[in-house]
Amino acid sequence: MTKLVTVTIFNEIDCVIDGLDPEHQKFFSDSYSPFAASYRFNPKFKLGIWDGKIRFYTTSGNTFVYLLEEILPSIKKLGYKIKINDHRTSDAYLQPEHVKADRFAHICDPDSGEPFVFRDYQLRVINNLIDNGSGIGLAATSAGKTFITAGLIDAYEQVGGTSIVIVPSVDLVKQTLRELRMWGLDCGEYSGEVKDLDHPHIVSTWQALQNKPEIIATRSLCLIDECHGVKANVLKQIIAKCGKNIPHRMGITGTLPKDACDKMTIRTMLGNIVAEVGAKELIDRGYLATLDITRYQMVEDLKSQYETYVEDQKMMGEAIMPYDAFKKSYFPDYKAEKAFVSKNKRRMQAIADLIIQRSAFGNVFALVDNVDFGKGVTALIPGAVFLYGKNATEERQAVYEEFKKRDDMIVIANSKIASTGLSIKRINELFLIDLGKSFVKIIQSIGRGLRKATDKQHVNVHDVGTDLKYGHSHALERGRHYKEAEYPSTKTKVDYSHIAQL
Repeated sequence: MTKLVTVTIFNEIDCVIDGLDPEHQKFFSDSYSPFAASYRFNPKFKLGIWDGKIRFYTTSGNTFVYLLEEILPSIKKLGYKIKINDHRTSDAYLQPEHVKADRFAHICDPDSGEPFVFRDYQLRVINNLIDNGSGIGLAATSAGKTFITAGLIDAYEQVGGTSIVIVPSVDLVKQTLRELRMWGLDCGEYSGEVKDLDHPHIVSTWQALQNKPEIIATRSLCLIDECHGVKANVLKQIIAKCGKNIPHRMGITGTLPKDACDKMTIRTMLGNIVAEVGAKELIDRGYLATLDITRYQMVEDLKSQYETYVEDQKMMGEAIMPYDAFKKSYFPDYKAEKAFVSKNKRRMQAIADLIIQRSAFGNVFALVDNVDFGKGVTALIPGAVFLYGKNATEERQAVYEEFKKRDDMIVIANSKIASTGLSIKRINELFLIDLGKSFVKIIQSIGRGLRKATDKQHVNVHDVGTDLKYGHSHALERGRHYKEAEYPSTKTKVDYSHIAQL
């Protein structure tokens, strides 16, 4: 006799599967339980009280609606009959018409004077998301994600929909609002500074929404810009709890994380990728700036420390390791190595000299991971500006606006506020200084330089790292990221005293 499995769908996120044999229930639980990022360093894992996995399908059958499309066919193959109890409200779903290229053609770009017309790849992302009703549009950084957002929320407004757009930072709230309003959309802001909710569309950050998450429940469309950030626990809770009944949820980003657990989290909250536009395609078609990446491996000098080590070893009659091996083992962990690199005055001067040298070729934008290091480098460059979290949003925006008018800008910024989403078209020289190994962070950071302007068609990217153990490992990982993205790159070792010869 064929066994019956009951699938109960509670809302747009949660469901439970009852009736599977225990061994089959365990099979699905094991199949949808990736290891958490950095699980090996978690105290619970070290103590043996946690196996390091996050379960997106529990042994009791609790799972996610967006996984059903591949789970249910597998259940059928096991010989079960399936009954679905769907408690969602079907009349909440909206079906807008496809957006056309000339939807905003009556409005002209204030910079170029040209009418705003959707490109074919932008329409592909918009209309695939409309057809699917949910999902992820993977559109390369600088592909025009805010314009895509405008097309989506306008389409849903035409059929009575309201929306909330969630962006990663207050800076991006301001930028997104300015652009959406330019296209004639009625949008309000909900941030730490402004609480303006009397509009069909709201732009907010997850940081602000965690204080009033119920705002999201009133909307028919939740659209997450740079949705790779949905892995953050707070944002996940906002969507999974307060937003669990929103009929349409979508994400737009240029990158998705490599970590399997993070990718699964995004998928269970938003759905599958329904459209993909890569940076290489847009560069080849002339929509994005061409680029060349130079990877600088700064040769750190530990000779005085090595001499002390050699003397100590001789006194004890111990073997002496070669200098290169000593350098790789000198710092006990990443934290110690990073502290040395970020406080090295000689290194600051060398990087400052390199930035000054490259500023001869146009506007410079440099991203750093350490505030004190950024301040130190900035102090060595006449006329340079350093931006970080303590600068007011308006102050940072005023600096970004200067890129439109000047060719001698040197701005150094903390990557936490400036590596994602910002629209600055006239960056000629982009520096990534000790930015680690995260695929999302690196590819998003490069996106800051890919925007074209009437007088800017190319960007030179300078990846600055170190030859110490962890820095070298991170540089190798970044090199793999560049290769995967099909970005041309060359590597060079740099002695501090040879900067002037580059």
